[in-house]
Amino acid sequence: MNLLNRTILYYVVFSIMVFALGGYLIHRLASVILVRQMSQSLMFEEQLIEDKLLSFGEIPKFNTTPGHIVDIQYHENPLRQNQVVGDTVINNPFTQRDEDYLYLKETGSISDSTGFYRGYTIIISRSFEDTNTFLARLIMIIWLVFILLIIVLGLFNFWISRRVWKPFYGILESLSAYDPGNLQYLELPPSETDEFNTLNQALTAMSEKINRNFGELKELVEDITHEIKAPVTIIRSNYEQLLQSDNLTEPNLKHLKSINDAAARLSRLNNTLNLISHKNTRISSRGEVDLISVVHSFLLNFDDVIQSMGLRVSEQIVEKPTVPLTDDLADILVSNMLGNAIKHNVQGGSIHIRLTAKEFTVVNTGKVLDRHPDQMFRRHEKSETKEKSPGLGLSIIKKIVEIHQMKIQYSTDRNMHTLTLYF
Repeated sequence: MNLLNRTILYYVVFSIMVFALGGYLIHRLASVILVRQMSQSLMFEEQLIEDKLLSFGEIPKFNTTPGHIVDIQYHENPLRQNQVVGDTVINNPFTQRDEDYLYLKETGSISDSTGFYRGYTIIISRSFEDTNTFLARLIMIIWLVFILLIIVLGLFNFWISRRVWKPFYGILESLSAYDPGNLQYLELPPSETDEFNTLNQALTAMSEKINRNFGELKELVEDITHEIKAPVTIIRSNYEQLLQSDNLTEPNLKHLKSINDAAARLSRLNNTLNLISHKNTRISSRGEVDLISVVHSFLLNFDDVIQSMGLRVSEQIVEKPTVPLTDDLADILVSNMLGNAIKHNVQGGSIHIRLTAKEFTVVNTGKVLDRHPDQMFRRHEKSETKEKSPGLGLSIIKKIVEIHQMKIQYSTDRNMHTLTLYF
């Protein structure tokens, strides 16, 4: 749920609680006021009846109307003066239904012309039916007004919130489009709100610092990779000259091979460093490479290692794949995928290579992985049972895949490891 919808939700919930409580209080207050008014009306009516009794000494005649009952009785013996107000249930003779009534009961004594005191009882009852109907209509009106206010205020709050938070969403859009790898400046729209302008200034300063640091780091890496190329070229040139000597012994050849392997590793590390330095820079992928040729070339170069480890290599070429990569990136991709399959294999293990038009799969034996395969794509991540880490190689593969919008999947089944690249 986004910020705007969450704000409106809180507003609606809070409004419902406030209006519900307000409606309940209004209902209770109206009930108390109406009951009090009815009680005062009954008292006033009782006072008129009592005055007529005292003045004329006889019971006045009253017509019973719906919801209004007057009952006056004489008693032979005098009664003590007393007044009681309460509620009861009476069957309405007009509607033939039991209804709630508010009644006033007055007792007292009056003297006749002979001076004899007799008691009297006055009971005046008035139905709550009209009051209840009025309260029901009042509650209905309150709820209609409440719903109308919720709708109007909700729409108004939505309109206001969109205007208030519009600069914020503009900032999010600018941040989403921001790419420090291109050394572009973060362009944020101005706002009439001071807080958003302060946020814009902070983010702009941060982006300038990121661009400056990234540019300096990129220049440093480019300088390092450029300086490494010359020594590697010299080492390989001398290696080729020494290899042409006629008086080389078997130990000399082994030493030369070690020097060449180290130079080749240094060259690959240099290419890797150059690739990782472009972490946020899209690398050109123009051209298409023959992945089968790259795979065969790698296997040929590492044939001695494969033979020394006794690895069984099998291929299954279903259809010739054509991958939109440069030769250098394809070489890095294949060398890391097959290099991990060789380096982290076991003595006498196997490697199976499967190529189709849409995928490149490498299945190899190895030690049982002690963690989730996805964790191995992290840089320098390694299993506790292995001294060497495939994390850097897999992170390079993942980086190439992300740049070129491909997909990589790593899975294990006990000692079998499967790395699949989807084009």
